[in-house]
Amino acid sequence: MTTVTDPAGYRKRIEDCLGAKFEGDKLGFHIGAEDVEDAKLKKKLMVQQQKELRQIKREINQDMKTIRADYKQQSANAQPSFLGVFVGGKGYAKNQVAKQRREIKQKREAALQPYEKIKLKIDSLILYLDRAKLAFTEYIDQET
Repeated sequence: MTTVTDPAGYRKRIEDCLGAKFEGDKLGFHIGAEDVEDAKLKKKLMVQQQKELRQIKREINQDMKTIRADYKQQSANAQPSFLGVFVGGKGYAKNQVAKQRREIKQKREAALQPYEKIKLKIDSLILYLDRAKLAFTEYIDQET
C-alpha cells in the first residue's frame, strides 16, 4: 500500500492551525476581540486559518484517492484459490471472488471513514470562521 498520512496527524495539524485542542470530537475554540484593531488582526488570522484548513482538506482528499486506488487494485487482483476452482467448479470460484471483493470494499470503507470525519470537521470549522469573520466585519463597520 502507498503511504498516506494518519488521520491523527491531520487532527494535530488542525489543532496547530487553530491553536486549540480536540476534546474527543469537539474542538475547544473561541474567538474574541478587544477592540477594532484586534478585530482586524483576528480577521486576517481567520483568513489564513481558512486557507490552511482548505490545504489540509486537499491533502486529505489526495490521501483518500490513494486509498481508493490501492483497494481498487486489490479488488482487481481478487482470485479464487486453485483448490476452490478445481474442487468447487466455476460457480464456487465466482462466489469466492465476490466474497473477497465485498471484504475488500468493507475494509476500504473502514479505512476512509476517519478521513471523512475530519473533512466534515474542517467544513464546519471553515463555516464557523466565516460566521466569525462576518461578525468581526459588522463590529468593525459599527465602530468606525
